[in-house]
Amino acid sequence: MSIGRHLEAREAEQAVLGAILLDNGALDRVAESLGHADFYLPQNKIIFESMIALSDESKPIDTVTLATRLDQQSQLEDVGGMEYLLALDQTSATAINVGHHAKIVHDLAELRRLISACTSVVEKAQGGDYEDQTVLFDEAQQLIFEIGAKQNQGSFVSMNDALKDVLDNVRNAFEKKIAVTGTPTGFTDLDSLTSGLNAGDLVVLAGRPGMGKTAVALNMASNAARMSGCTVAVFSLEMPTAQLAARMLACEAEVNSRSMRTGHLVNQDIERLVAAVRRMNDWSIEIDDTAGSTIMEVRSKCRRLASDRNLPPLGLVLIDYLQLMRSPTAKSREQEISEISRNLKGLAKELSIPVVALSQLNRGVESRPNKRPMMSDLRESGAIEQDADIIMFVYRDEYYNEDSEDKGLAELIVAKQRNGPLGTVKLKFFIEHSRFVNLKREFEQ
Repeated sequence: MSIGRHLEAREAEQAVLGAILLDNGALDRVAESLGHADFYLPQNKIIFESMIALSDESKPIDTVTLATRLDQQSQLEDVGGMEYLLALDQTSATAINVGHHAKIVHDLAELRRLISACTSVVEKAQGGDYEDQTVLFDEAQQLIFEIGAKQNQGSFVSMNDALKDVLDNVRNAFEKKIAVTGTPTGFTDLDSLTSGLNAGDLVVLAGRPGMGKTAVALNMASNAARMSGCTVAVFSLEMPTAQLAARMLACEAEVNSRSMRTGHLVNQDIERLVAAVRRMNDWSIEIDDTAGSTIMEVRSKCRRLASDRNLPPLGLVLIDYLQLMRSPTAKSREQEISEISRNLKGLAKELSIPVVALSQLNRGVESRPNKRPMMSDLRESGAIEQDADIIMFVYRDEYYNEDSEDKGLAELIVAKQRNGPLGTVKLKFFIEHSRFVNLKREFEQ
């Protein structure tokens, strides 16, 4: 690949190396953001790498120690000999600007990596050097994301600044008596237990087939869009958009979903549906029903939604369901789930939003007398348990027990909550229109 002179910074590279020779402490100020691979000139790569090695060995960094090490590695002549080291030593009169010079070197290195990644993708596309177009798209997104992710790497935040933010949040909650600090689910007892779905959290909602986990998630999506006015992104990897929208409409209108499918409706049903559509038109819910989406596709689409100024701020991402996602780079199913789980947590942190991922449970539940789910029932559970901030299970006792005392009720079992208590919340469930509501609301009616 040919790189123009405007994408190299010979003087800045030499200024960084010269500053370190002048003041060894300058290395600590740049080592976090700068690596030897960021240097364009080969001799400067070698010298910076040797400086790091000397620092790791707690040895001073000067022209003598540097020359000695390079000579031991048979690299002294490769960098231009003692003459070049002495020239570097005279480059900087002060180390005060080393951070600025390091940024120049790093930024140009990132541009070169971006050009290299794009060139690689273009060459593969033009040469037909790929098995599937989707794989090529995934590779392109992955390459560019990895470059961009380095730009977003955090650094230290002082305890003073962190405590100011905490105190501001506490003061705001005290003054406004805020019980829900995150995105509301609309389920009063659950919001009381979790304070809502909070920014940066990965929430796993799991259950066996027939428990209603998709219905719970869609109820959460509708409630969040209605109550907070945020944009909700729904990735439906199993159910097509039309079917999903019909379920949400049946829920909001409180109309039997089967009657909607068959057309056996009365005038009152039509009126309810029309009124519900008017209300739902004010919500910002974006649905993607691409089957077999990769984690990179999901992240890319979420970033676009988050940056779309024509939409309300993105406040919730819902994925139905985790095991249907793909990670083309994974070599095993366990590694694939691990990468997906880790990346979903990364997405929540990057965009500062809660991500709710639905998950299946293994069949072991069915073989127990007590069929309430446990953490060990999560399918491919290791990485999910580790990455999730909240793990909730959906359970309906009447599904297994015809004589259940909890007919028409569902349990949301909060089995893990990194920053809060555990507990079980009961909801009323109307199976005919997939609607979950607070028990208190029913009593008030």
